[in-house]
Amino acid sequence: MREALKPLIVTLLITFLIWSLTLLSLGESLHAEDVLGSDLSFRLINPHDHSSVPLDATKIKLTSQTVTLKKGENIQTLLEKRLRIEADGESIGLLYSLNPGLDEKTLLSNSELVVPKIEGGEQLSKSLEEGKLVRLTTDHQLKKEFWRRVKTLEGFKQNLSKVGIEKFESSEDRERVFLSVNNFRQSVGLVKKVMERRIRPLNKKAILQFNAEIAMLNRILRDAITEQRRITSEQADAIYMLAEETKGRIAGLMEEKGDGGMYLPFPPSLMWKCGR
Repeated sequence: MREALKPLIVTLLITFLIWSLTLLSLGESLHAEDVLGSDLSFRLINPHDHSSVPLDATKIKLTSQTVTLKKGENIQTLLEKRLRIEADGESIGLLYSLNPGLDEKTLLSNSELVVPKIEGGEQLSKSLEEGKLVRLTTDHQLKKEFWRRVKTLEGFKQNLSKVGIEKFESSEDRERVFLSVNNFRQSVGLVKKVMERRIRPLNKKAILQFNAEIAMLNRILRDAITEQRRITSEQADAIYMLAEETKGRIAGLMEEKGDGGMYLPFPPSLMWKCGR
């Protein structure tokens, strides 16, 4: 039994270590150059038909500047009218990272905000003058890894039904694993939807944690499906606890303030608050 548990214990310890180190590193205050130097991708958007083309990130210079919020101006108009950046969960998240603690009280006319400034040469400037916008994505590679792991999980989930009862210690374990994997997939599916629709600014810590957890689950399922290894009762317990903990973590998905950890604490309603 102890030998069977070793891979799971090692995986859990590695996951916990990664998560702990991530919390420590991200807990430090970030300077503008740290935020803007992170993994970003860019697309040029036509706001009329929502068509887009990728922009070469190596030709984009992203810096910061301090601007004064004008009377009657809100976050959406600041981003799109003045900065020519599409206003969505991604750009709001970047704006909040540059202005930690931003709230209604700070969104007053004549208040100063640190904002991103995009430069990309004469052709990009001309496109922006013609009405196009830049769509930016933060933590681009990290999110691509999340999508890749979710796709792998979907494949394992479909093949899990082919795993017979002989690969479990009991019929109860088999039923519990099936239900837990399905629940976990539904939970991460909601997170995937938030990312794809660019609804809200996601916390980088949360994405890192999801990536580690999905990798752990994929490893257990891969071993059972392709390596013909048994899923132990202890592993079934771990999968159940992971699914339940994840469900609780995103219970506030539709709430404005989220759960205090999954999202950057930037209520969407602030997007339309005007400088007064």
